[in-house]
Amino acid sequence: MKLLKLLAAISFFAIFSFGAKAQTVTITQPNGGEMLYVCQTYTIMWNQTGSPSNYWNIDYSLNNGATWASVASNYLATNGQFVWTVPPVQSSICLVRVYDAITPTTVDQSDAVFSINIPVTLTAPNGGEVWQAGTVNNITWNTIAVGTIFNIDY
Repeated sequence: MKLLKLLAAISFFAIFSFGAKAQTVTITQPNGGEMLYVCQTYTIMWNQTGSPSNYWNIDYSLNNGATWASVASNYLATNGQFVWTVPPVQSSICLVRVYDAITPTTVDQSDAVFSINIPVTLTAPNGGEVWQAGTVNNITWNTIAVGTIFNIDY
């Protein structure tokens, strides 16, 4: 009888252990090639499988993963999304990574780099000009993906 109970316990353990799914996380955006703009809100998205804790750490890198800065720690996400305010920096070699706060080995990062750009670039004056008082001079800029109303300060 004891042997039968022992075999039943071993069978249950084997079925439970091998039948459990491994936990995974896969970033779906940004996953490479995106162009984001300073101070925009952008939804970081990921898929999760297995039995995740639903508490996530989210980081970004501006130098292809050489160093990382925290976006959120122990963030409770049951839907695999985080609304991120893009930092005020420019880089063309950015990555995002998401990892389980309880099991940090469950991790994924963007498959390829994305860019963060400054949406307004001042073209004139851009340095070295000497303007005389009382004269009219043009202030010009290029814009990408921003509104049509601007404040000009000096």
